[in-house]
Amino acid sequence: SSRSFPKSCSARLAMTCVMAKRLSALRARLQSAQFAAYIIPMGDAHLSEYTAPRDERIAFISGFTGSAGTCVVTANKALLWTDGRYFNQATKQLPEGWTLMKDRLPETPSIEAWLADNLEAGASVALDSAFNQVSFVVKVQESLGKDRVKPQQDSIIDEIWGADQPAMPDNPVEVHDERIAGETASSKLARLRAEMETVKASCAVFVALDQIAWLLNLRGSDIDCNPVFFSYLVVTKDQTVLFVDEKKLGKAKGALDSAKVTVEPYTSVLSKLPSIFGQCKDGKIWMDTQECTWAVYALAMENGTVLEKESCVTTWKAMKNPSELEGMRKAHIRDGVAKTKWMAWLKGVMANPAEVAKHTECTIADKLEAFRREGTGFKMLSFPTISSFGPNGAVIHYSPEPNTCAKADANTVFLCDSGAQYTDGTTDVTRTMHFGTPTAHHKKCFTLVLKGVISLGTAVFPNKTPGPRIDGMARQHLWKYGLDYRHGTGHGVGAYLNVHEGPIAINQRMTPGLRSLTSGLEVGMCVSNEPGYYEDGAFGMRIENVMAVKPVKTEHQFGGEQYLSFETLTMIPIQKSMMDLSLMTEDDIQWVDNYHAEVFTKLSPHMSGSDLEFLKEATAPLVTNGNGPDAKRRKVAA
Repeated sequence: SSRSFPKSCSARLAMTCVMAKRLSALRARLQSAQFAAYIIPMGDAHLSEYTAPRDERIAFISGFTGSAGTCVVTANKALLWTDGRYFNQATKQLPEGWTLMKDRLPETPSIEAWLADNLEAGASVALDSAFNQVSFVVKVQESLGKDRVKPQQDSIIDEIWGADQPAMPDNPVEVHDERIAGETASSKLARLRAEMETVKASCAVFVALDQIAWLLNLRGSDIDCNPVFFSYLVVTKDQTVLFVDEKKLGKAKGALDSAKVTVEPYTSVLSKLPSIFGQCKDGKIWMDTQECTWAVYALAMENGTVLEKESCVTTWKAMKNPSELEGMRKAHIRDGVAKTKWMAWLKGVMANPAEVAKHTECTIADKLEAFRREGTGFKMLSFPTISSFGPNGAVIHYSPEPNTCAKADANTVFLCDSGAQYTDGTTDVTRTMHFGTPTAHHKKCFTLVLKGVISLGTAVFPNKTPGPRIDGMARQHLWKYGLDYRHGTGHGVGAYLNVHEGPIAINQRMTPGLRSLTSGLEVGMCVSNEPGYYEDGAFGMRIENVMAVKPVKTEHQFGGEQYLSFETLTMIPIQKSMMDLSLMTEDDIQWVDNYHAEVFTKLSPHMSGSDLEFLKEATAPLVTNGNGPDAKRRKVAA
C-alpha cells in the first residue's frame, strides 16, 4: 500500500500497522452490513491453488503468503486455518491479533463447526460467491442453516483494497503443440460430448483453468508458475463457448476456430450463462462441485437442473497418453541436466569459504533458475523455489526473500525443492545435501527418508488403488524410530500444467468422499514421491522424485486384476555422503546404484568437462567391489 504511516510506527512495524488498519476497515464494513463473520478463501474465481497478485486476498488482510488456507474474521477474532506444511510459516507471518488454526489436527474444529459454536444464534456469515467452492458453501449452510449464510457478489476485501489492487493479468494465450498433447482439441471435445450423452447432460461447465487449458490444447501465463489463462468454458451438445479476453488469443484464435469454439468476453460470463443454461432444458447441467464456484453454481440452479458429478476431464487429464509421457520423460532429462550442473557449481562454491560468503538462499535459487533457463523449452518455474539452509529447511513450504533469507552455510543441512515448466512437461524435485560433515543423526534421518522413497517407488499394487492406501509404505521406516512428517507423500503432477494436479494424492487423509480415496492410481498418472523429516529450529530433510504409474507383470493376477508399479521420471543424483549404509538393505543399495546408473546414462550425453566429472562421481556405485551380505560396509563413494 502507498498509504503513509503514523510517526509512531517504525519501519519495522510499518506493515503491522497497515495490517491492523485493513482489519479494522473490514470489521467496520461487517458491522455496517450486520455480518457477524466473513470467510476469506485462498483461491480466485477459478479456485486456483496459486493465484495472480490481484487475488492474494489472504496475504492482503493477514500477511500470510502460503498457498493453502482460509481466514475467518469476526468483530473480535481473526483466524487462519492452514495445514501442517504452513504451521511454521503462518506463526512467523501472522500479525498480532491473529490466531493460527492448525487444520487437520484432531483438536482443531472445522471452519463450519467453529462458526456454529462461536457465533450467536441467528447471526449471519458473509462469503464471496465468486471465490468459494460449492462443496464448502454447502458445508457451511448445513452447519449454520441456509438463511444465515449470505453469499456476496462483490468482494469486501476488494472494496478495501481499492485502487491499489493489482490489475487483471492479460498475458498471451499459446497453442499447445498437438504432437506433445497427443490428441486434438476436437477429439477431446467429441469424447466429452459422448460422456455427456451417457450421463444425460446437455451442458458441461468448466471453471478450473487447467481443465480448460488441457481440453482446448492451449496454455498461458496469467498465474506465475502455472501455464494457464483466465477463462470459463461451457460445452453444450452443439456449441463450445470460451469466455476469455479475446485480445490475448493471437494465433490461438485460429486453433479455436478450427475446433469450432466460440469466444465471448471473460467479464460477460455471469450475465451470459443464464441464456446458455436456458437452452439446455432437455438435459442436465453437469458441474463438478469441488471444481466450481458458488457464483456459477447458483446461476445453474436458477436456470436448469444440475448434475453434481466429478468431471471426466479431471481423470482424463491425469492419465497421460504416450505422447504426454514421452514429453514428461524428455523434460525431466533436461531438468536433470540443469539441476545437476547447478549441484556441481554449488559443490564448488561450498568448498571455498570466500565464495560461500557471497551467497544466500536467494542467490543459490536464482542460479538454479539460470541453469534451467538454458534448457530447450523452458517457460517458467513450476512453483517458487524452496532454497533453505539449517532451520529454514524445517519450514516445509519455506520461500526465501532477499531481505530476510539466510546466508549460505557449508556446515548445515541444505534442502532445495524446485521445479520447472517446459513446453513438453512439468518437473518437481527435492534434494537434501550437506557440504561439510553431516552428523550421525543427520545421516540416519536422511537414510530413513531415502528408504521411504525406495519403498514407495518400488511398490506393486492393484489397478485403481487409492493413493492413501499406500502412503504408509513411505513412512514405515521413520515410524520404526517414532518419527513422521506433517505433509502428504505425493501429489499428482500435470503435463506442462499445474504442478499439483488432482484427483490423485498419496497421503494419510481418510475423510470419506475425498477424491484421493474415490479416485485410484491408473496407468499414465504422474505423481510425486516425497517423504521427509523436519526438526523445528534445526533442519529439514526431503527427497522427491516424480513418477509415472506403469503396468507391471506379476507371477499371478488375483481376480484377473492388473497390477501396477512406478517408473521414476526424475533423473538427478541423490547425495551419497548423506547415506548411512548400516541402515540400508542390499536391495536399498542396489536400488540406489541402479538409479544412479540410469541417471548417468540419460544425463551424460548432455554434459561435459567438470560437470561430467561431477556426474560420474555423484552416480558412481555405492558398492565398489564384491557382493554378499557385507557389501554395504565396503567403500562408499563421496
